[in-house]
Amino acid sequence: MKNQPTVLDEETLIDAARECRSLPLPREVIIEPTDRCNMRCRMCFYANDHFRPEDEMSFDEIAYCIAKLPAFIKRCTLIGGEPLIHPHIVGIVGLLAERNISVGISTNGYLLKPEMSNSLAALGNVDKIGVSLDGPADVHNEVRGPNNAFQRTMENLKYASSHFPIHVVSVFHNGNERRIIELFPFLEEIDNLGFSVELAREYPCEVLEETAGRYGVTVDDLHMKVEGGMGPAVGITEIEKLLKEVRNKATCQGIPFHFIPPNTLDLLPSLMGKTNIEADSGKFCTRLLKARIDPRGNMIHCYGLRMPMGSLLEKNFEEIWNGDAYKAFRHGLVDDGLAPICGYCFAAQPSQRAMDALPSPPPVQFGIVGCGKIAGAYARLIRELPECELAGVSSRSAERGERFAADHETEAFSLQTLAEKADALILTSEPGAHIEALSEIDELGGKHVLMEKPLAAALEDCRLALELRDRNASFTWGISSQMRFSPLMATIRERVRDSLVGRPLSFSIQFSFGRLEGYYGEGGGWRKNMEGNVIFNQGIHVLDFLFDLFGLPEAINCKGSRKRHRDVPFDTVDMRLCYDTGLEGDLMVTVAGQPGGRLMRFQLTGEKAEVSIETDVAGRVVLAETRHKGRKVEAPDNRPLWKKAARSLIRHFGSEEKRRRLLYGDPSPAADLMPQIMAFLKAVRGKTVYPVTFGDAYGVILMAHAAQTSCEEEREVRLKELL
Repeated sequence: MKNQPTVLDEETLIDAARECRSLPLPREVIIEPTDRCNMRCRMCFYANDHFRPEDEMSFDEIAYCIAKLPAFIKRCTLIGGEPLIHPHIVGIVGLLAERNISVGISTNGYLLKPEMSNSLAALGNVDKIGVSLDGPADVHNEVRGPNNAFQRTMENLKYASSHFPIHVVSVFHNGNERRIIELFPFLEEIDNLGFSVELAREYPCEVLEETAGRYGVTVDDLHMKVEGGMGPAVGITEIEKLLKEVRNKATCQGIPFHFIPPNTLDLLPSLMGKTNIEADSGKFCTRLLKARIDPRGNMIHCYGLRMPMGSLLEKNFEEIWNGDAYKAFRHGLVDDGLAPICGYCFAAQPSQRAMDALPSPPPVQFGIVGCGKIAGAYARLIRELPECELAGVSSRSAERGERFAADHETEAFSLQTLAEKADALILTSEPGAHIEALSEIDELGGKHVLMEKPLAAALEDCRLALELRDRNASFTWGISSQMRFSPLMATIRERVRDSLVGRPLSFSIQFSFGRLEGYYGEGGGWRKNMEGNVIFNQGIHVLDFLFDLFGLPEAINCKGSRKRHRDVPFDTVDMRLCYDTGLEGDLMVTVAGQPGGRLMRFQLTGEKAEVSIETDVAGRVVLAETRHKGRKVEAPDNRPLWKKAARSLIRHFGSEEKRRRLLYGDPSPAADLMPQIMAFLKAVRGKTVYPVTFGDAYGVILMAHAAQTSCEEEREVRLKELL
């Protein structure tokens, strides 16, 4: 998988480091030509004046070190300080070109003038320029120092982008959380662009002191920014919302985007200092297979742990790489645990092999609120998963609760008693009962909550749900979203976010679902109300997917019609969605399709390519292709993607027969429950943030209300009207 170590590398790494055997020589090196910088960025340790040119290697010494690099090394990243401040930077890149080593340069862009770009381009081995931008001009200049930093950097990037791929990185910190999104009009002016966001990192004094003590160095030797207000000033829930907005904006503008690290949203609890890395021996350092050379020619481990392992001015590369000092250091990282500062580092990644050796945590006790069909699917799945136990069920109807409990070999309780017994509650009751249940859970002191969609039918109830969520911020509150987790939607997301598609221009979706004639007479009558209609009951799945992919549209125009069901005003809707980026899309959702069937067609047209996905009535993918300028670049994938989910169930439960017992009706919905439960379990245990938040659900309800209002009033509805 991209940006992840292979299993072989990971196992070799752990074993070799533990046993202090020789490691394979690295394929990548990071060279710091200088510690000096021409800016004084608030978040950076290098914003001081104690670095001097005389502390750096001469050009001849750098050439001597480069000549010692092993032949395996095919890539070098030049970083600093500011590497372009080095008087011989072009010559250094030229030496690497002679070794056929490709080069990436990490710079603030201020010195990347046209003449510098021309000189570097002439060497032919620079394949990426990474540049930091903090926001629009006022934000960037305040953070970086010079009052013309943004303007000059943008001028340089516009020119340089004709020579090199440009990758802009924005550090998400206190002061620009809500301003990064204002960068996009400027990013449109840069060709050949990629964009990333990473969280600002600060280190508490006690963490730095403990790390320095462990290695016998001073705090200054660590080159770390001491904690001082640069971290985001908003909570995890708001951070996740803002990061998703930036990602969706990039998707809508066709800009290749990723977080640093790619799984940032999953790791938010640990990245925000909520997890003690030393207690989590299931992580290892991914920098163990990269070499780093400081401005004095010393091989060091990383930007933080800078203790010299040996000097390339005195020893050969292999002598240092597998020498006693580096072996002892690796031994300590693996057997004695990662250093305290590693808890704030993106290079500390989960090791499945190491985590498998950890003792299993006790099962999470789940309580189910509601006794409908979907509740039964959850109950069956929870009883089969070793990570879960079914603590009981609660229903407003005592008779239904007792009957459900008997069917699933558990007990029925009041909500108060169930909350006392369970670690987490799954709310599967009808939408109108959600707020009452959430309020009672809040009054009882809070619990982890996974709730079936929709969040609520009324906007005022949604806002109350958000208030209740905020009061229970120490717990995980998430929304069940089967389509968000389905293999089909994952396939679409992958193709839409593929840089080959370019800026999305238009999309078309047809989603057909078959409801039986008597459906709207069941369920206590709520299905005849707004929360049971085609928009809120089935259309909301597709709206959730669109919200996840593109964010909120600017306006929705919707028309409803009745094809089959006489008990509801309409069972089919046709929507037109318009986004502020110029993207427009058509969505048709019906519950008058083939009973028990599910048919979907998705087509996206981008500036560079067109994506088509189709399923048959059983939900199986029969077409998945991308066409680039009229030429098919990927053959149709006729393998049913839902079978991938089915195979994962078989692997987990051991047999096809056991899997079939877990499923009801079409296999896709129940198969989608397992990844939701597993994601929720990780969030409950503090390892990740559950991906479908109450904030997401509120955005989806805004879209649903805009569609409903448009149907009723026969006009286009702008989303701002509802805020």
